[in-house]
Amino acid sequence: MRKAVQGAGLLWVAVTVAGCAFTTVSQTPATVDGARPSAIGAPGADPVGLLPIPSGATAWTSNTDAPMSLAAFVDEFFISSAQVHEKSLYTRRGFVSGGFEGWINPDGSQQRIAIARFATANGALSAFDDLSSVLSEKPAPWTKLSDSADGAVGAVNPQLDSDGNALVDITARVGDYVVDVHEYTAVTPDPSAAKALLEKQVDALKSKPAPIADGARPSAAGAPSAAGAPSAAGAPTAAGAPTAAGAPSAGPVGMLSIPAGATAWNNYTDAPLSLGPYIDKFWASDARAGEKAEYAQWGFVSGGIDGWINVDGSQQSIAIARFSTVTGAINAFDELSSAFADKPAPSRTFAGPADQAVGSIDPQLDSHGNAVVEITARVGDYLVDVHEFSAMTPDPSAAKALFLAQVNALKSAS
Repeated sequence: MRKAVQGAGLLWVAVTVAGCAFTTVSQTPATVDGARPSAIGAPGADPVGLLPIPSGATAWTSNTDAPMSLAAFVDEFFISSAQVHEKSLYTRRGFVSGGFEGWINPDGSQQRIAIARFATANGALSAFDDLSSVLSEKPAPWTKLSDSADGAVGAVNPQLDSDGNALVDITARVGDYVVDVHEYTAVTPDPSAAKALLEKQVDALKSKPAPIADGARPSAAGAPSAAGAPSAAGAPTAAGAPTAAGAPSAGPVGMLSIPAGATAWNNYTDAPLSLGPYIDKFWASDARAGEKAEYAQWGFVSGGIDGWINVDGSQQSIAIARFSTVTGAINAFDELSSAFADKPAPSRTFAGPADQAVGSIDPQLDSHGNAVVEITARVGDYLVDVHEFSAMTPDPSAAKALFLAQVNALKSAS
C-alpha cells in the first residue's frame, strides 16, 4: 500500500506502509499436549481464551499453551522483516496478552487460531483495521471473503505454498480482542470450515467473563471501552466560533485563521470539505480510491485545509479531518504515524510538542525546492496534520508552534 500526501500541488515522496505480513508456514505434527481443556467450544483457561484443540487433532510442536508477551506474539505472527515495526504499533495500541495454537486434523488439513488482547477496544480496532486492510489488498489469484455474523473479513489464496498448502485467512474483532484464523489445505480451499472455527472462537470470547482487574473492558461485546470515550477536550467545536487571528474559524473543523501578511494558497476554499474533496487535496492520486474507502469506513464527517506562503517564502499548511467517533480518528492517526515511521533515511521522526504527536523531517529538497516538516496528532475525534515547506535546512520549531496553536484552539473551542 503506497501512500503519499498532497497540498497546493506539492507532492510528498510516496512511502510504503510496511509490516502487515504474516507468517503462514505450516507446522510439523506433534503429540497432542493435552494441556487444553477437553470441553469442545469452551474458552481456554488462559487470559486470551483460546478454544481447545479439537478431539483427534494433532497439536503443532510450536504451540506454547500459555499467554504470550508482546515480543513473543509478534515474532510468531509476523514475518521477520515486519517485526520491529509491528512491535512499535502493538505497544502503542496497548497490547496486553496474546496466544496462538495450531493443529493437524485427521484429514490432513491444518488450522491455527491467533488471539491478541488489547487494553481497550480502540487498540483492538486499530489492529483489526490494519489486518483487514492487508487482506483486502491481496492481488489475484487471492479472493476476498467476509462473514456478516461477526463482522469478519478475510482472503483465500488457492496457490499452493512451498509446503503444498492453499490458505484461508479470516480475522474479526471482539471487544478488545483481535482473532485471526488460518486454514491450510492441499486441495482447493473452502472457507466454510475457517469461518465456522472463527465464529466458534468469537462466540467463546463473547461468553468469557471479563478479568476483575480489567477496568477498560467494554460492558457489551464490541462496544467502545470507557477509556476510548471522547474527552471534553476532544469534543466537536461549535459552529460560529470566534474568527480572530489564532482562534478557530467559522468552519466546523475549527481551522486557525491564516496569519496576517501571509498569502493564501490558490486552492484554499475557506469552507468545510466533504470526504471526496478532502481526500483529493490531502492524498496523492494513486492512494485516493483506497483512502476514500477507509475514511468512509472510519466515519469521516468533515475536513478542511488551509495553506499559505509566509513573508519569508516558507509555506505552511493545516489539515483537519473530523470523524464521527474517537475510534475513527485513532485509525486515521495510526495510519499517518505508521507512514512517518516507515520513511527511509534521510527522513527522521521526532516527538511532537503535545498530545502524543509524532513528526517527520525530510531534509531532501523536492521538485519545488522545498524540504518538509510534518506533524500529526489526534485530538478527540479530530485528526490534525501540519506541514511546513522551506528551501533551507528544515527547523521543526515553527511547525511545532503552529501545530500547538491549532491543537489548543480545538480544545478551547469545546
